[in-house]
Amino acid sequence: TGAGQGLGRALGLGFAREGAHVAFHYNSSGEGAREAAVEAAELGVEAIAVGGDLRDAAAVAALVERVETELGPIDTLVNNAAATKVQRFLDSTPQDWGPQIDVTVTGTLQVTHAVAKRMAGRKAGSIVNLMGDSGRVGESGLLVTATARSTTVGLTRSLAKELARFGIRANAVSLALVRTDNFDA
Repeated sequence: TGAGQGLGRALGLGFAREGAHVAFHYNSSGEGAREAAVEAAELGVEAIAVGGDLRDAAAVAALVERVETELGPIDTLVNNAAATKVQRFLDSTPQDWGPQIDVTVTGTLQVTHAVAKRMAGRKAGSIVNLMGDSGRVGESGLLVTATARSTTVGLTRSLAKELARFGIRANAVSLALVRTDNFDA
């Protein structure tokens, strides 16, 4: 998810270089996702760009169905999509918090639920949840983002315990700065 730019795009292309078919999910960065899918296809794999708002359950169901129809069963889900706003907590309002929580927490739960149900039926799969380092150690100016990303730890630990019986692995990766196409900006 969140693969139209930055880290998500770089990870998708990395999977393609290893021979995996890849769906580059996007919500607002469609052009980047489509370009990434073309670049991945040039590596000899099947790749698509698939848009959808992860906060919308119907959109999530449709995008998961499209990916599995066009590329086959989802073996690995990388949860990367997040909404981030650099802002001091005391300068923020509840209206600032909502989008970050909705995309980062609710969106991740919705796409994970939709994909994990299918993985459970196949008795196999891997879920990789990315979290920014702010969710692990905290960061000034990113309090709401850190709060939303810190939920990744509990989610991943619980998924690992609950879904192991279905042959599904769940792991979290905490990242600091990574040099991607967005890094210099």
